[in-house]
Amino acid sequence: MNSLKSFRVGFFLASRQIKNANLWVNILIIFIMTVTFLNLVFISGLLEGLVTGASKDSREHYSGDIIITPDEDKINIINSNNLIEEIRESPEIRSYSVRYLQGAQIEANYSLFFEPNVERNAITGTITGIDFENENKTTNLEDFIVSGEYIYGNPQNKVLVGSGFLAEYDSAIEGSTLEGVEVGDKIKITASTSPREYVVSGILESKLNQINNRVFMSTQQFISLTGRSPQITDEIAITIFDPQTLEETRNKLSSAAESSQAKAETWRESQGQFFEDLSMTFTILGAVIGAIGLAVASVTLFIVIFINAISREK
Repeated sequence: MNSLKSFRVGFFLASRQIKNANLWVNILIIFIMTVTFLNLVFISGLLEGLVTGASKDSREHYSGDIIITPDEDKINIINSNNLIEEIRESPEIRSYSVRYLQGAQIEANYSLFFEPNVERNAITGTITGIDFENENKTTNLEDFIVSGEYIYGNPQNKVLVGSGFLAEYDSAIEGSTLEGVEVGDKIKITASTSPREYVVSGILESKLNQINNRVFMSTQQFISLTGRSPQITDEIAITIFDPQTLEETRNKLSSAAESSQAKAETWRESQGQFFEDLSMTFTILGAVIGAIGLAVASVTLFIVIFINAISREK
């Protein structure tokens, strides 16, 4: 009974306040309450969404569901033929991409060296040998073509260049870029063998440094350029049909990877502690921003209502 009476009194006072108060005061109060609610609900969600989105991009466009890399004290995955055969025969696996990585010197505009006032345009970067069709099935690499066209089959002299190497793009690496390189231009790459020329077929740009900061060529070109044995690889990205079998598939591949001095990790394990720490930091930051906003809004509402109350007749 008392609670009903209190509700009726509160409703009466609230209705009188709305009815008799200044219109702009009511609008201001509603505006402050709306902004406070949006601040509490959306700021923390927005910050958390940034981390979740970055983690999702890394999974879908780089690591896949499972990624195999060398052990911590090793440089490459050795004797990978047996491991690749195990992957190929696993019914749980939908697609996979074998990658070869190596540092190299990349040059552009080298035919202009003898012209006056032309400086040598050379940088050091990572070249990556892949099967373009398998990579596209696994990570949808073609989606990041911003200029030119993707490579299919086994071209002899075409490459895809990440935007991190090109001065004209926002993702360019400061102080280590090639000037004026466009689709159709030639670049020279020097690795373990003599320099070779390649035509830029397309330019890639994404949110991931593993795409922006690499030059992609076919596996056959990579092996020919570097002299690397096909059995020595660096990364194998894998996608599976059923997410429920992720741990089981990872465990099975871990046993096969041990003989190649490699480790198999799920997409979450491969991202390490970074995304978890970042997510926790943003959660705390969102809570702090929300608390400050709530405190400021409470004080503001109190002042507005107090001034409005004492300025009115009884």
